[in-house]
Amino acid sequence: MNELPSKLNWSLNEGLSCLQCKTALNNTDVSRDQCYYSVKSKYAAVCDGINFTTCDSTVSKFWSNGKLYEYANRGCSEMLSGEPEKWSTGVVNRQISPIYKGQNVTMVRRYCDTADCNIERADFITSKGRNSDRILRSLPYLSLNFKTLNFKD
Repeated sequence: MNELPSKLNWSLNEGLSCLQCKTALNNTDVSRDQCYYSVKSKYAAVCDGINFTTCDSTVSKFWSNGKLYEYANRGCSEMLSGEPEKWSTGVVNRQISPIYKGQNVTMVRRYCDTADCNIERADFITSKGRNSDRILRSLPYLSLNFKTLNFKD
C-alpha cells in the first residue's frame, strides 16, 4: 500500500511536555543541580504516551552529615488534574554513609497539567540528628516561610 488511508485525522498537536529528570546522587545546595533548579531548556520533553495527563515533581530538602541536600525527581504522570499533593517518606542518596542504605527523608509529590509546569522545589527542610534544632535555627533563610520538620533519633 503506497497511500495513507484517507479517513485518518492527522494532527500536529503533540502530547504534554514535562521536565523529566532526577537530581544527581548526593546533590547539595552548593552544587545547584540543574534538575532541582528546573532548567527547562535541558529537561523539558514531550511525555511518551497518550495516557500522561499531568506532570509531577517529588522534592525534598534535608540535612545529613552537616550538609544541606536537595532532591528532585520530575516526570510525566497518569494522575488526573487536580490531584492533591502527597506527602511520604523515602530513602535517598545511598552513598552518604557506608553503614546505612541512605537517608530517610520526608518528601512531597505534586501534580500539574500545563506544559513544563513541574518546577516545584522543596518549601520545607527535613532534618535528623541531635544537633539539628540548633543548626536549623541558625539558618538565615528559614524566615522565608519554610516549613521545618524535625525528626529525632
